[in-house]
Order: sequence, then structure tokens, then C-alpha cells
Amino acid sequence: MAIDQQKLANEYIFTGRGTVAELVGEMDRIAILEKKLKTRVWLIRCLALAVFLLLAAAAIAFGKFMLILGGLAAIGLLIYSSVVGSRIIHDRVEFLRLMLNMLSQDSGKKGRFQVLLQLHSKREKVSEGPNPHGSGRLNLFRDPWLTFGGRLSDGTSISASCADLIRQRVRKNPRGKTKTKERRACLLRVQLDYNSAWYGDAAVAARSIEKPFRLPYGAEMKAFTSTAQALAMKTVVKDDPAPASLHAAGEAMMLGAYRILNLSRQRVLAGGGKK
Repeated sequence: MAIDQQKLANEYIFTGRGTVAELVGEMDRIAILEKKLKTRVWLIRCLALAVFLLLAAAAIAFGKFMLILGGLAAIGLLIYSSVVGSRIIHDRVEFLRLMLNMLSQDSGKKGRFQVLLQLHSKREKVSEGPNPHGSGRLNLFRDPWLTFGGRLSDGTSISASCADLIRQRVRKNPRGKTKTKERRACLLRVQLDYNSAWYGDAAVAARSIEKPFRLPYGAEMKAFTSTAQALAMKTVVKDDPAPASLHAAGEAMMLGAYRILNLSRQRVLAGGGKK
């Protein structure tokens, strides 16, 4: 299994290709990295406390300047520890684990997947301008953090991606203080490139099912397209979704897609097609 260790250790990007079991096993490597970061954060905060106490003691002999210096040094170390501690977003790792475990039922032991997972936030500004619904400004960001793909046991290729969509409202209160408020949703895309020799034209079956997708609360399908070769779905999960919520939406998308494919397969068999 090929894992880019440099990207994992230095850039907090997990990339790899392997079976579901191998990739899930690599989640343990990330857990070890998380533990090391937590230990580093603890040591930095202990150092911050020691520096502040040392300079506070020195302030008795040398005046308030040393106390101020100690406070600034401690604040700087605490800010740095917060940055270090926030590098890995555990929810992203957990969601990938849930999705891989779900796909293991349909990929078999030999099915292989390619994964790229951003372990920390790397948001890109999409737009900025006046808030159309109130005072202040409205900034929109996009933070793509996962892409993966592979082949299932029935010959279907799956490709999927996740991106956080962040809406940031910035305004000033009457006292002139700037306040920032953010809300996050997640855009989940899934595409299945199926074997038309086996399933026939699934686009025909898709048109005959009124509601193939039964999404959980908080998830809304934004687009669904079906062709003679592929099914593509795009769903937004709102209100700062947890890994379990994202997984439930992804599972519902897969179940709906296979409702369509299985119906299409039944029609192929009924017409005397390939068994």
C-alpha cells in the first residue's frame, strides 16, 4: 500500500491506495499523529505557565515590565498551542472510516480505493460582499477535504467527494466591536459508473421511480442525473453535520442509486438479457 508519509507528517494530507482493510488500518496511524499533537500541545501549555510564573517572580525584583513580558509570552505560546492542536479535524477521519466500512460490504476483500483526505481546514474564499439579508458583510468559503474512488464487486466504479461550505457573517455592533458568525454545511457528491451490459440503461428505470432517495433529516439533494452509463448525485447536509449525519446521507444516496440499478437489472433479466 502506497502512503505518502511526508504529506501526512508535514502537510496533514492523507493519501493512499489499498483495500478497505488497509485504508481503515491507516486511520490508526492518524490516531497516533493526533496523540503526538495532543502531547505537544500539553507541553507547550506547561511551558507557557512556567514562563509566566518565572517572569512574574522576576517582576518582584525588576518591576512590572517583566510581568507584562511574561503575560505576552504566555499568550503567544497558548495561541501557538491552539494552532498546533487544531491541525487534525477528527470528524473527517471518522467519516472516512464509516464510508469505507460501508463500502466494504460491496467491494469484497480485493476491492481497492484511492483516497485523498485533508486533515485540517484549508478554506478558499468563493465570494464576499454586503449581506443581502441584514447589515454587515457576507463571506462565502469552500473547504474541499475528501476525494475517493474505487471499484465495487459488480464492476461499478464509485467516485465521491466532500467539501465544507462556510457562510460567514461579519458585522459591527453599536459599540463598534466587530462580530463574526459562521455556519457550515457539507456538499457530498457521489457518482456511480455502472456496467451497462449488466444493468442496462438505468436512466429509464430512474424515470419510473418517483422518489428513489430517502434522505435523512437535514440532508437535501441538490441534483441527480442519470445516463446510460452513470448515476450522479449531489447532496447538501446542513447545520454543521457530524460524521454520523454525513454517513447517513451517503448511505441513503447509495441505497437510492442501487434501487434504480436493481430495478434496471430486473428489466434486463425480464427481457431475456444477460444472466
